[in-house]
Amino acid sequence: MTGSGSGKQGSVDQLGFVVEDIEATMRYWNEVLGVGPFFYLERSATTNLFFRGEKTSVVSSTALAQAGGVQIELVQLRNDAPSAYRDMHPHGPGALHHVGYFVDDYEATLKAEQDKGLELVQWGDAGPRVHFCYLADPKRQGLLVELIEIGGLRDFFDRIAEAGRTWDGTDGILKIKPSL
Repeated sequence: MTGSGSGKQGSVDQLGFVVEDIEATMRYWNEVLGVGPFFYLERSATTNLFFRGEKTSVVSSTALAQAGGVQIELVQLRNDAPSAYRDMHPHGPGALHHVGYFVDDYEATLKAEQDKGLELVQWGDAGPRVHFCYLADPKRQGLLVELIEIGGLRDFFDRIAEAGRTWDGTDGILKIKPSL
C-alpha cells in the first residue's frame, strides 16, 4: 500500500471515524486532544455513491483536521441509507472505521489492492479527480482501507495540514462549503 501520493510503502495518511455527534466530537478533539482546526462540511460533497454495487443516497457531515502527520476524518450519518458507514463499523460508532491512503494513480492502486484480494465495498466521487473507495478484506472483519485520489484534493489537504501546524487553539471548527 502506498500513501501520500508518493509511493512510500506503509504510510497511512488518514484515520477515519464514524461518530454519532460530529459537533461534540470535534470539540473533544479540539479541547481534550489539542487537534484542530476542523474543516467542517455540514453536508458532504460526495456524489455518485455506490455501496456493494448499488447506488445509495447517503447524507452525511464530514470534518477534517491534521494531527501531526496524519489527517483525521470524522463522518456523521444524517440518514439511514445503506453504506460502509452504517453497515461496516464493527466496533461501533466512534471507533476507528478506516485507514486512508492518498494516491496519485487511483485506478492502478485500486486494481493492485483488488489483486491482493481486497473487496471493493463502496465508491464514489466528490468532483473531477476526486474519487475514493473503501476496500475490505473478505477473510477477516476489521478496518476498511480507503483509497483517496489526491489529484483534485492536494491543495485543500495541504491547507488542512498547514492549519494544523499553525493552529493556536482558537476557532477550532471552520465551516466550509462543499465546493473544495
